[in-house]
Amino acid sequence: MYRFVSTILDENKIIREYAKFCLRDVLLLQFPDLFSNHFIECLMYFNKVPVSGEIRSAGRVQEVIDPVQHVNLYGSENFENRMTICKFMLSTFDDRLKLTLMAHICTQIISPVMNGNLKYDDPCVYALLKDALTIMSVKEIRLNMDVGKGPDDEDEPPAVVVAAAKEMITQTFRKAMIDYVMPSLLDLRAYLNERRSRLRSELYSVFRAICREHKDQIDEFLDGDQQLKAEVEYDIRRYEASVLHLKNWCSKDFSCVSVTFKG
Repeated sequence: MYRFVSTILDENKIIREYAKFCLRDVLLLQFPDLFSNHFIECLMYFNKVPVSGEIRSAGRVQEVIDPVQHVNLYGSENFENRMTICKFMLSTFDDRLKLTLMAHICTQIISPVMNGNLKYDDPCVYALLKDALTIMSVKEIRLNMDVGKGPDDEDEPPAVVVAAAKEMITQTFRKAMIDYVMPSLLDLRAYLNERRSRLRSELYSVFRAICREHKDQIDEFLDGDQQLKAEVEYDIRRYEASVLHLKNWCSKDFSCVSVTFKG
């Protein structure tokens, strides 16, 4: 799968588009869980992080990969290429799969980093964590709340059915946020602050995305902790100020770099 999905990066536009067609309109129809079962696995593979037994079992990946077939997308120079692949896979996800992916990022990447099963000081793991946090803030992972007529349906479902479906998605999202996402992100915030990590900027971007999309539920997500809410809001303001500073600096025709925190 790694080699096939990487063909969407081909220099030839015709090959890129044909690869997307084959993946989205042929393989995905035959194997609906192709991307969702292998998303975390792909992130780890492209960052040269060994795939754990649990993830390997869930994705049913082969134990041994032929070195000849290996796809090298490791390193900061390939960050955008990795994001292109991830965003393409995300574009095929419905809201249920997006929620599941966010929970899996927390349980299979963030938690293992904090408990030491994945070594934060390993450059490959560091890159993996950066990718994971970036994915959690991209627009492609936002919920669509699209519960109208399906591609095989002739009529729109009744409004009451649509409203009930949207409410179910909302409740499922809240549960995922409260049970998995926010606890992991808040623990990661303390973990990264302790190490004065440059990845705090990516984490603050995730917080900003969550606050923008679900500002009415922030108190619920933070369990009513007003001090913690104030601290997170401060982090977001600090991040936004850094982004603005970088934007102004780049406008002077200097080389641009990603936003980082040193203090």
